[in-house]
Amino acid sequence: MDEPAWHALPAVKCFEILRSNKKGLAEEEVLLRRRKYGQNKIPERAKIGPVLRFLLQFHNILIYILLAAAVLAIVELRYAEFGVIIGVVVIDAVLGFVQESHAEREAEAIKQMLSTQAVVMRSGVRKTINAVDLVPGDVVRFIFMVMVILHVSCPFFRWPPSTATHCHTPPLNAHTTIPQTVNLHTQESALTGESTVNPKRPEPITADSNLAERINMTFSGTLVVQGQGSAVVVATGLKTELGKISGMVNEIETRHLTPLTRQITVFGRFLAIAILIVAAISYGIGVAWGRNPVDHLFTAATIAVAAIPEGLPAIISMTLALGVRRLAQRKAIVRLLPAVETSGSVSVICSDKTGTLTANQITVRLVTTAFNRYLVTGTGYQPIGAIVPAPPHITLQDFLGEDQADRRTPSLKNCCAPESPTGQFLTELMLAGVLCNDATLTSQKDQWELLGDPTEGALLALAMKGKLIPLEEQFTHTRQGLIPFESEIGFMCTANWVPSSSSSYPFLGDSTVKAIGRHKYFLKGAPEVVARKCLGQATVIDGRIIVENLDLDYWRREMETMGSLGLRVLAIAEKAAPSGRFPAIGQESPLVVPTEQAVLSPTLSVVGPDQSPQPTPSVPSMSEAIRGPPLGPAEVDSGLVLLGLIGMFDPPREDSKQAIQACHRAGIKVVMITGDHVRTAAAIGNMLGLFDEQSLPSRANEVSKAVTEPPILLVPPDFHLIPPIAQSPPQQLAREVANVAIFARSTPADKLRVVKALQKNGHITAMTGDGVNDAPALKQSNVGLAMGLSGTEAAKEAADIILTDDRFSTIVSAVEEGRIVYDNLVRSILFVLPTNFAQALVLIVGIAAGMPDPLSAAQVLLVNIVTTVGLTLPIPFQRGEHDVLRRPPRNPQVPLMDAVISARTVLVGTLATVSMIVFFLMDYWWIPSARRLSLPQAQTGALNELMFIQIFFAFNCLHLKGSCLTRRTFSENPALYLPIVLIVLLQVALTYVPFMHVAFGTAAHPWWVWLRAIGCGIAVFLVVELEKWIRRLLYHRRQAKAKPIGV
Repeated sequence: MDEPAWHALPAVKCFEILRSNKKGLAEEEVLLRRRKYGQNKIPERAKIGPVLRFLLQFHNILIYILLAAAVLAIVELRYAEFGVIIGVVVIDAVLGFVQESHAEREAEAIKQMLSTQAVVMRSGVRKTINAVDLVPGDVVRFIFMVMVILHVSCPFFRWPPSTATHCHTPPLNAHTTIPQTVNLHTQESALTGESTVNPKRPEPITADSNLAERINMTFSGTLVVQGQGSAVVVATGLKTELGKISGMVNEIETRHLTPLTRQITVFGRFLAIAILIVAAISYGIGVAWGRNPVDHLFTAATIAVAAIPEGLPAIISMTLALGVRRLAQRKAIVRLLPAVETSGSVSVICSDKTGTLTANQITVRLVTTAFNRYLVTGTGYQPIGAIVPAPPHITLQDFLGEDQADRRTPSLKNCCAPESPTGQFLTELMLAGVLCNDATLTSQKDQWELLGDPTEGALLALAMKGKLIPLEEQFTHTRQGLIPFESEIGFMCTANWVPSSSSSYPFLGDSTVKAIGRHKYFLKGAPEVVARKCLGQATVIDGRIIVENLDLDYWRREMETMGSLGLRVLAIAEKAAPSGRFPAIGQESPLVVPTEQAVLSPTLSVVGPDQSPQPTPSVPSMSEAIRGPPLGPAEVDSGLVLLGLIGMFDPPREDSKQAIQACHRAGIKVVMITGDHVRTAAAIGNMLGLFDEQSLPSRANEVSKAVTEPPILLVPPDFHLIPPIAQSPPQQLAREVANVAIFARSTPADKLRVVKALQKNGHITAMTGDGVNDAPALKQSNVGLAMGLSGTEAAKEAADIILTDDRFSTIVSAVEEGRIVYDNLVRSILFVLPTNFAQALVLIVGIAAGMPDPLSAAQVLLVNIVTTVGLTLPIPFQRGEHDVLRRPPRNPQVPLMDAVISARTVLVGTLATVSMIVFFLMDYWWIPSARRLSLPQAQTGALNELMFIQIFFAFNCLHLKGSCLTRRTFSENPALYLPIVLIVLLQVALTYVPFMHVAFGTAAHPWWVWLRAIGCGIAVFLVVELEKWIRRLLYHRRQAKAKPIGV
C-alpha cells in the first residue's frame, strides 16, 4: 500500500489514518506498533572488522607477485630470501592497517553526539521517552532550540497553556505532520540545503509540493529555532526522509576503484606477465645452452626476484601515509589511504552552497533609507564591521570580501555617530530591529553562536556594529505586546516601552514626551507587506529627521535592485502607540553593565531593591515580557512610518573565492549544487567567480523571473535553462552538465544524478557537503569531502576525507597534496624500476652469453630490499613542483608508466646494464691474467657500480621534468643523505668485512674499482639530465609553433 501524501491531508484525517488522537496512544498500542514498525532508528551498516581489514591489505596485485616470488624462493630452499620477502609483505600490510585504523579513530573523535529524548503524549499524559521508542501515531511536542529527532508528518496542534514550560528535547528522528503551532519555525538546511528559516503552519498543501515547500511537516535532523508546536508521527526509521536518504546511500555500490588503484592493478598485471615471460625466456635460453634444467630453475627464479620490485608496495603505502599525515596537519582527515592520491586527480568539485561555500550565517550587507544607501562590512555574527555610505551604483563587487566597503571608501568612518542626524536615524532603525527580535547572540571564546532565527541574528549583529548593545536595549525597552511572525501575515510586531533615557529620543517628535517616555510599535517583515501599512517615510533633510509622504515607486526600485543582487530583503517600520493603550511603566531599576563581557553574556545583572545582583534573562520569555493586553494585527494595519530596507544574505566564506580561483588555475571546475533559490544561488556564484564575470547581477534577476519549475540548471554566460534534472535522461544529462556552473533547487536525488553524469563524462569528481542530503552524492563521488565541524553524521560516514575546519580552501590543500603524492609515487616507481630492469637484463645477458652471473641471487635481493628501498624512502618527503597547482588534472586513462617514464626506465636500465656487463667482462675476462679479478671480486665491482648509479639517479628523480643541475636539488631533501651515507658504509662492509663475504659472496677489490663505480654514477646522472633538457627544448619549440602569430 502506498504511503499517503501526509502534507496534503488535514490533521483530522492524519489522526484518522493513524488511529490516534491528541491524547496520544495507549501503552498497549505502542507495544503493538513497535513490533510492527520496529525501533525509530536507521540501522548502521556493518563495519569491517580489524581481522578482515588487515587481510584486505594483501588484496593487491603487487603483493600477489611478491608471494609468488616467495613461493619460488622456498621451492629452491632459499629460506633467507623467503623470510625477507614475507617480511616486506607483512610490513606493508601493517602500515596500511595502522593508518586506516588511525583515520577511523580520528573520524570517531569528531562525531557530534546528538540527544535521544522526545516529549510525547501517552494516554493524555505527557512523558519524556527515548526517541528510538517513537512509533507512528505518537503525539510529540516541539519547542525552541529542539532538534527534530523524529521524522514526523503531523498537522500541528497547540498544547494547553499549562504545558508551555521550558523543556529541552532532542533532535527529531521521526516524520511528523503538524496540527497546531505557536510561531513555530524550523531550520532545515541540513536536509534541504536552504539556509532560510521555515515557518510552519497546519494547513494542508498540494500533494506535488517538494520537500522545501512542505510547511506543515517537520523532518529528522532539522532544528526548531522559534516557537512551539505539536505533531503526530507518521513515519519512523527508514521510512523517514532521513531514512530514505540512508537507503539511497546504501544502494550505491561500494566505493569504486581510485585512479591510482586502477593504474597499479593494470601496472601489476603487466609486470606479472612481463616477469613470467622474462623468466621463461631466460630458462629456455639456459637450457638451450646446455644448463641443467633442474638447477637452472633456480636461476630463472633469481631473475624473477630481480625483476620484482619487492619494496614497492611498502613504498606506495608509506607515500600515501605521509600524504595523509601532512593533510591532517592541514585540517583534513583521510579515512582511506588511496583517497589522498585520488584528490589530486579530481577534475570537477561539486560543492554544496550552504555551510560549505557560504558561512551559513545570514549577514546584513546593505541598508537602504529614503535618503541614502549604506554598505555594512564584516561577515557572520561577529560584531566587527562598519556602516558606511554605498557607491552610487551597487554591484556584486561591492559585496566581495568582508571589508570591501572600507577599501572603497577609506576616508569614511562609521555613519552611526550619535551626534549626527544620520547616526540618530540609523540607530533608530537598528534599535527597531533589536526590539522586534527574539534571537540571542552569545560569545564563547571569540566564537559567536546564535540561538534563534538567523535573520534576527543578523539584525543583532548589525546593531552591535552600530555600537548598540542588544541585551541592554531589550532590557531597557520593556516589551509590552507581540504579534509573532506568521507567513499568512508576513510580518512580526512588538510593542515596547521607550523610556525617556532611550537613544530613540529625539526621533520623529518624541521630544514632546521626553520627560515621561512612551510606547511604540516596532515592525519588521516582507517589504511589500510592510509598505502597505505605511503612510510616510522617515528621512533626513537639512540636518533634521522628518516624516514625508511615502514614495512607493522609489521603494519598489530599491527592492528590485536588492533582489537582483540576491539579497533577502526585510522592511523596518514603526509608529507611536495611542496614549493609554498600554499601562505606563514606572522608573526602571538602574542597569549595571560593568564590562563588555557582562553585556555580551547570555544574562545581565540588575540591581534589586536590596542592592544585590539579580539575574534576569537576556531575552525575557513571552509570559514575562508581555505585560499589557494582547496585541492585534489591526493595530498596526496602517499609519506606520517606513524607516528603511535591510538587505542580507548568507555570505561566502572568506577564503572560498581564492580557493575557487586556485581550483580554476589547477584546471579544476567547481560546480555549485544547492537546494537554494535560483536568484540567491546565481548571486553567490557571481561573487565566488564560478562563471564568467560578464554574467552580471541583472542576468541573475532575469533568470529568477524566468524560472517556474525547480530544479533548474544555470549555464554561463547566458544562464541557459534546461529541463529539470529528474526529467532528463541520463545520456542527455551527461551532455548538458558539461558547461553547467550552478544547479539550483536540487534534491538529494538530483545531486546524485549530477555526480553520476559527470562521471559518465570521464570526470574524477569530488563532492563536498555537510548535510544529510549530501550523503548519497558524497559516497557516489570519487572523493567525498565532509565538513567536520558542521557536518552531519551521515555526511561524515559517506565521505573519504573530513575537513576539520569546514573550509573550502582546505580542499585546495587536499588537491595539492594529492598531486604531490602522485608525483612522489611516480618518482618512486621511476627510481625502482630501472634497477630491477638492469638486474634482470644483466642476468639474461649473462645467460645468453654463456658467462657466469654478474650478480648472485643474494646480491640481487640485497639491492632490491636494502639499497633500493633505502634510497626510495626519502622520496615521499620531496616537496611539490612549483607548477603543481598550475597544471591540468592528470588524465586517469594515462597509464602509470607513460611514455616518458617508460623511456627513462629503459634508458637508465640499459646504461646500468651496459656498464655492469662491460666492466664485469673487463675485470673477469678481458684484462691480462696478472691483473684479472676473481668472480667474487668482479661481482662485487658490478654490485658497487649499480649502487652508485642508484645513488646519483636518486637525485635525478627529485624533479621529473625540471633540471637537477641546481644547488637547490642537493639541499631541498635532506632526508636523502642519511640513507646515502648508510648505503656507502654498507658497500664498504660488503667489500672488506669477512662475514659479509660469506653471506653475500663478495670480496675485496682494488681501489680503482671504486673510482670507476663513482664515475658510472656521475655519467648516468649527466645523461639523464641531458635527456630532460632535450625534452624541455622540444616542448618549448612545439609551444612556440602552436602560439598564434602576434601573441
